[in-house]
Amino acid sequence: MRAHKESAGVQEKACRALLSLTLTDEGNRTRAGTAGAVEAVAAAMRAHEGSAGVQEAACSALRPLTLTDEGNRTRAGTAGAVEAVAAAMRAHEGSAGVQEAACGALRSLTHTDEGNGSRAGTAGAVEAVAAAMRAHEESAGVQEAALHVLRILIFKDAEQKTRAVTAGAVEAVVVAMHTHVGSAGVQRACWVLTHLTSAHAEYRTRAGNAGAVEAVVAAMRAHEEDTCVQRSACSALYQLTFKDAENRTRAGTAGAVEAVATAMRVHVGNAFVQEVACSV
Repeated sequence: MRAHKESAGVQEKACRALLSLTLTDEGNRTRAGTAGAVEAVAAAMRAHEGSAGVQEAACSALRPLTLTDEGNRTRAGTAGAVEAVAAAMRAHEGSAGVQEAACGALRSLTHTDEGNGSRAGTAGAVEAVAAAMRAHEESAGVQEAALHVLRILIFKDAEQKTRAVTAGAVEAVVVAMHTHVGSAGVQRACWVLTHLTSAHAEYRTRAGNAGAVEAVVAAMRAHEEDTCVQRSACSALYQLTFKDAENRTRAGTAGAVEAVATAMRVHVGNAFVQEVACSV
């Protein structure tokens, strides 16, 4: 990769080789990091910004390289990988492959890494993720990947939450839930709704107007056996209806009371579901 920086073909194939070598092998992730693979991938992204193939392959390689390796996450941040991923999302907004791979890379880069989280915010990652959701509404893969990283980026970060809402993330999340009712992975977006609307009356109102309450109830009905969906949905209902009479009315009309009761019966042995259901 270092010897043929100018060749997009070499860079793309090398990134795909790194993906195969490191996807399920922690030892190879460490070796790759020590050999300078993270820096090489980041350099490839900067050198070939216009190549969707290179960007998708590079983002795909960054995910396993940084998923469980703190040293590689640090290397990636120092090498400018976070900024490169955000730039790739803006440059290739129309490519579902780039957007899904980029969201996956951002998830690995920012998970448990505050420094990379700050870099992502500065680089406009939140806005890029929201744009990806709007541009690829029909892609369950893009939606699920975007929701995972959005949850990380806004968690306990008031500034990023505000930027996400301003960028239309609330509406994008609701559209994703309505469009992909059958996908449990997408429906776990209820966690994102919880974080977006927590302690903010204006955002609760915005979510209610977008159809969030109805989307959450539909998720509960469609995935009665899924513990994670039920927990996240009950948590979202609590936030959406807290001190919001209109959303409470919506919830009643949509069948939320019955859905919560069903969740408690189906998951009677799960203390987490019972606790969050009782709080609604």
